[in-house]
Amino acid sequence: MAQRVSIQQAARNALARWLTCELAAEDVHVEPRWVESDQLLRPKQMTIIDAGPRDVEWLDPEALKITNVDEEGGRPVKKADVIWQLGFITQPVQLDVWARSDVELDDLLSRLDGSLNKGERGLGITNTDPFRPGLLLPLLDGWTPGVVDFLFEEPVILQAPSSAGEGEWRAMYRGRATAQLTQQARSPRIARILLEQRLYVSDADTTAETEQTVIVPEP
Repeated sequence: MAQRVSIQQAARNALARWLTCELAAEDVHVEPRWVESDQLLRPKQMTIIDAGPRDVEWLDPEALKITNVDEEGGRPVKKADVIWQLGFITQPVQLDVWARSDVELDDLLSRLDGSLNKGERGLGITNTDPFRPGLLLPLLDGWTPGVVDFLFEEPVILQAPSSAGEGEWRAMYRGRATAQLTQQARSPRIARILLEQRLYVSDADTTAETEQTVIVPEP
């Protein structure tokens, strides 16, 4: 059975890909996990880890994407692969930045001011403001279609008295990643019927209209 990737890891992978691309000219190595104990730090390195348990806001299931399946095991069928939204997860994350000098660390922090706050530009949408607080990125690793929204606090410089002598300077960002929690399942093909329900308010001169989507098996 193929190994699966959690949505938390997929979010960290998305941020690692983005920062690797954004900082390619600076030769920064970005890892979506902590550095192994037997590994040496690169001259410029970043690590992204979870910083606590995730929080889930459960919602009523909603079909986000329906792909019809006409054949299964060599037999004609009327089925569909459906991606369901189950809710939203909020995952605390930690971004650590490592450099060999205080000057190099300061340079990376200055660049991150821009790279972590490009809003929809992270999705490749160019007709928006070039900067806004936070960063939207596409999810891969089996979570497509999906988007993760990152927002980080200001960095904390973790400078020990021995930092200069050891050539190890570090800063830490705390933040959160928010994404849709989805699951995919194959089921009998479904038809979407849009019903309009009119709600009349007797004590006001207004009429409220709501739409309800009902999913029923296709004959």
